Amino acid sequence: MIELEWKQLTKSLVIWIILFTLIIWGFSAIYPQMHSAAFAQLVNGKVDSLSPTLLKTFNIEGSGIASFTNSLGFFAYYFQYLFLAACCFVLLSSTQELIKEETEGTIEFLYALPLTRKAIFLKKAGFILITSGLFWLVTFLNAIAATLFFKSSSDQTELIVKRLSSLFGQELLVLWLLIGLGFFLSSWLASSRQSIGVSLGIVFGIYLLGILSVLSQSFSWLENWAFIHRTVPSKLLTTPLSITYAVVLFGVGIFFFSLGYIRYEKKDLTNK
Repeated sequence: MIELEWKQLTKSLVIWIILFTLIIWGFSAIYPQMHSAAFAQLVNGKVDSLSPTLLKTFNIEGSGIASFTNSLGFFAYYFQYLFLAACCFVLLSSTQELIKEETEGTIEFLYALPLTRKAIFLKKAGFILITSGLFWLVTFLNAIAATLFFKSSSDQTELIVKRLSSLFGQELLVLWLLIGLGFFLSSWLASSRQSIGVSLGIVFGIYLLGILSVLSQSFSWLENWAFIHRTVPSKLLTTPLSITYAVVLFGVGIFFFSLGYIRYEKKDLTNK
């Protein structure tokens, strides 16, 4: 089981790592073209002409550390979309994990192994956490390397490393929560085919709630609930998560893992 499971997850992991690596280096290579004062003036002029609400909707900052015209701000802008993709990846992977054998018709083989239900859950959770951790680590290293390689002379190396390290650490908490949520959902779904729609709906639904909190003052209270939108790179550069918020994200992840484990133990399948 271990070798088969690892091979299946590794294939997906390699594809996502290659894809993210190419995108990160490709977008970072564009940044040197933006170093000129004329281009910076052009961008700032365009940004100033847009409404503050529209800028917040697309997470664009006209000045400061998250400004589009410095390396960290440029990275934050394009990486917000990669972060959404990463959320989809980890949630989809974990949502499929407990149910895929039943969908593929190989559940009898799985339960014929000398493994308890607890061991199966823990092994599968371990596989997802390891592969997701490797994926995020490689993404982080690529982000650091590409941003430093293409940075301008005015960009500070120490600041880039410090801020990106903090950013990736905070976003890791979101991925942790989504993995826990995925295992909880996987213990309830009837088929792994349902996981795609469910995962995409959750990720983009939460993100859209964050946009709604920006567009309407009446829904501003949704900002902290829309944790995916709250943790996009540009927001974290200007307003890092509070310790309380970070602890809540971690705690909710544990809560979902626990619920998923309890539900998986009680499913109407052969108990070992």
